[in-house]
Amino acid sequence: MNAPHELLSPEELETCQSAVDVCPSFNLKKAARAVSRLFDEALQPAGLRSGQLVMLLNVASSGEPTYSQLARDLVMDNSTIARSLRPLEREGLLEVVAGPDRRRKTVRLTSVGAERIRQAVPLWNRAMAEFSRSVGDADWKRTVGDLNGLLESVRGY
Repeated sequence: MNAPHELLSPEELETCQSAVDVCPSFNLKKAARAVSRLFDEALQPAGLRSGQLVMLLNVASSGEPTYSQLARDLVMDNSTIARSLRPLEREGLLEVVAGPDRRRKTVRLTSVGAERIRQAVPLWNRAMAEFSRSVGDADWKRTVGDLNGLLESVRGY
């Protein structure tokens, strides 16, 4: 089997490296994985991953959102929302309620879910403090603003 440097010219290899260096999808995902790892490790004592806590917090703050509302808020499609909710529902942290036409499902926090949030938030606060020390509050606030602007720019795609 040929090594990549034998299959592509030096110019093509340079183009590949340049694309990796500037690709928004790759670089945002890489940064997200690193940040998620930090928060996932911090949340282990509460038995949650960072994405699960975000889902619980979103449901708690939204009241009883529909799948469509969650999908819009979390920038996911309905099938991903359904897959993400299943483990939380199995653990009794959330309850999925079918609407009158059974297509309009809503999600509500349970008392077990509220207790899990109470366990997780202090852990999240500690991870956030560590993250802020590493990144800097001003830089992080600017980055959040930039990310929100980016989200608004690409949301229509």
